[in-house]
Amino acid sequence: MKTLTGVCFVLMLLIGTGCSSGSSTQLAASPSPASATVPPTLRPSPSATAQPTIAPLPSPTPGATAIPSYKAGVGRIVSSAPASISLDELFAGQDAVWYFNEDSGRVAQADLVHGEEVTTTEVGNATSAPYGNPKDMAVAGQIVWATDAGHHAVVKIDPTTNQVVDRIVLDKAAGAASAVTPFGLALDGTTLWVSDFDQGLVVKVDTTNKRVLATIDNVSNPEGMAVSPGAVWVVQHRSNSIVRIDSATNKIVATIDIPAAGGGGGVCGMCIDSVVASQDALWVPLDRGNGVARIDLKTNQIVATIPLKMNIRSVAVGDKAIWAAGSLLDQSGCNHDVSGALARIDPATNTEVGRLPIDCAMSVTATRSDVWVGTVADSTDKLYRIKPDP
Repeated sequence: MKTLTGVCFVLMLLIGTGCSSGSSTQLAASPSPASATVPPTLRPSPSATAQPTIAPLPSPTPGATAIPSYKAGVGRIVSSAPASISLDELFAGQDAVWYFNEDSGRVAQADLVHGEEVTTTEVGNATSAPYGNPKDMAVAGQIVWATDAGHHAVVKIDPTTNQVVDRIVLDKAAGAASAVTPFGLALDGTTLWVSDFDQGLVVKVDTTNKRVLATIDNVSNPEGMAVSPGAVWVVQHRSNSIVRIDSATNKIVATIDIPAAGGGGGVCGMCIDSVVASQDALWVPLDRGNGVARIDLKTNQIVATIPLKMNIRSVAVGDKAIWAAGSLLDQSGCNHDVSGALARIDPATNTEVGRLPIDCAMSVTATRSDVWVGTVADSTDKLYRIKPDP
């Protein structure tokens, strides 16, 4: 999930309009691609004064999180651990949960027991990139990729050593005016799909031979992406829409407009910036549209919109449920007057089952048996582990 940059906040205050990570304002010119591997920054696990908090079962105990830890039909918080960076987005790997913060230049991994941060790895200077760095990750099992926008590159991280072990520099692609600046990522086997927000491009990269296989242009401010069999789905951030790319022909075959619901406005409308795919549907967090949209993979039609009355920033596909994380955010960050939450959606009925309060909820991912929620709350960023109800 892409958070608002400092420049974006200043613009909002000056011109009185909404904006997002998709602001076209450049912070700094991008430097030439780096030739050397960026070394990792190893950080110790949180100190004894900042250990994971095991949530009470079932009633609160001193020192535990003050918010309710259980909601029947949704699930129970079983642990919460502090993080050294805000958890902009979460990704489930084979042995860890991964997250990044676009203002830090770092990605982090946490263990699957209590969500304790194990270490962080520096992937590139955030101030040298137009919208911060990294902007996205793509994780599948033990394969971990992240963007290094300042160096016009994507980097591969070894999850065992936390070293950057590979780097693909994306020079000027066909149809591009300049070198590709990675924004969103999606991994499909050995193919990595990369979006360039400002140039309106999506490039198809072969990670084996490190070359661009195709360039798809005329995509309006592309951000997050998802893959399904035979297709790549790309968010058009400022137009409240999704485009479908045929992954065999590399052509745009459909555009799905998503009607604004429950809010929006300003330069980015509902400020949609990510999308996930389940076996038979595409799920879109509507952010300022205050809900989640479901798109049928076969018909390219919106078949349901689930209203949730909060800014839904992230969606994850679980074993028996769709999970949505959100809260109400203002210009200074999380509004603690209105608690965030993890909402559970039944995909059989397209309705909300219930929600578990989690203050400043921002990101969500699901592993085989757990759901993980990351928060963005200044110095109190946390990673929550939730055990879902059957």
